[in-house]
Amino acid sequence: MLNTTEFTTKIVHDLKKYFEVVELTNNTVRIQRGATHADIPLSSIINEYEIQHNYQSVLVMYTDIVEQVLNTYKFTLDLNLVYPLVKPKNFGSHTDLNFIREPFQNGLPIDVLYATDHQDLFRFVQVEDLCNTTVKELKDAAFCNINRIANKVIRLSPDIPVFTFKFTSDLNSSLILNTQIQSQIVKKVGKSYYFLISSSSCAFFSPPIPDFKSLLLHLATVDTDNNKVFPDKIFKFTNGIYTEEL
Repeated sequence: MLNTTEFTTKIVHDLKKYFEVVELTNNTVRIQRGATHADIPLSSIINEYEIQHNYQSVLVMYTDIVEQVLNTYKFTLDLNLVYPLVKPKNFGSHTDLNFIREPFQNGLPIDVLYATDHQDLFRFVQVEDLCNTTVKELKDAAFCNINRIANKVIRLSPDIPVFTFKFTSDLNSSLILNTQIQSQIVKKVGKSYYFLISSSSCAFFSPPIPDFKSLLLHLATVDTDNNKVFPDKIFKFTNGIYTEEL
């Protein structure tokens, strides 16, 4: 029989032949596939080996167990729940997850990612999630869904032409992709305007007057939503073209 150290080294090495990520941390074997993972206590695997005295049998047994766990919690893409989310270009750069994303507009530090809304969290769509769904089908469904979201663009104060959304939602940062909201902004602010996307739930719009820049930046500092998007960047919309203000 293998001793504990030899067995641990071998089982971790062999599990890596079947799964993308296998890590041993704090006596727990974490096995990950995409965004789904299974945690198996190392002691349980060792105990099974001590009972069976058969390494290959234990390897097959735990490979099957992990497959069952991963398949049980496997993400299934529901196009009825998918939305486009506006995020910084460096969003997700610290992970190995292959998010589906595209530039919002060339030259801007903005990307559009896609995520399913599960009420208490957003799950970002990865390449491996598509299966039989094409990127075009994903995008079409996401933009159709965001266009169903209703909100009102309202003036913050009668004295100052700065506008925001009336209703709070974690999708507010992405409502600049909503055609009906775009029409509201143009109608109330003008065909050219500044905007600042402070957080997932908060955005501000104003006429493109330089003096309003400091006000927009100040408003971002009092936004209590910790899920920040672009709290220190002001963009300008003119005739369908977006630019970043310096």
